[in-house]
Amino acid sequence: MLPLLVLLAATSSVAVSCRDGDDAACLVLERVATAGARGPETRALPELEAACLAEVEARACGEAAMRYRDSSDAAKARGLFRVACGAGYWTACNDLEVSGDRLGRKISARMFLRSCERGDTRACRDAADWLTLLDRDGAGSPEKTRPLYQRACDGGDGAACYSLALRSSTSDPKGSRKLLQRACKLGNPDACADLKTIR
Repeated sequence: MLPLLVLLAATSSVAVSCRDGDDAACLVLERVATAGARGPETRALPELEAACLAEVEARACGEAAMRYRDSSDAAKARGLFRVACGAGYWTACNDLEVSGDRLGRKISARMFLRSCERGDTRACRDAADWLTLLDRDGAGSPEKTRPLYQRACDGGDGAACYSLALRSSTSDPKGSRKLLQRACKLGNPDACADLKTIR
């Protein structure tokens, strides 16, 4: 069996190749993310782990990690969550983030950035939110997040408009108010509540 770090590195290099436009690598990642005719939840733990380590079957890695986590084997769970997250299984990235592992945040931010670049404006807000969570080393700095929130707001995302309003409330009160109004029109309840307090 391949060590988890070797497997993670191989999966990460395929993800980078996909991001850089290699269609074959993207097909491999898609196969990894959707592999398994039988759902992982119906397989025994040894079978899941074998599928994970032999074929980098992302869902199997995630399911095996959840079972190890539930049986209190945190170290084994974290390793399998890392493999599953690196292979593009978003649930595993979330589990890593919840456990305090920054790898889940980093991979999620990259995935959202890639989706944003492809035109998914909701992903632009998600990328900005993840970068804000990664704020150490300036990753969530306004210079990096503001354009992402702006793109999402321009695309009709009320939560992104609200985030922009909060970030500009002291530096540009008039602009902040306009963003609150737009966010409220787009259905963001927090923006509507804030507007009531400043009228």
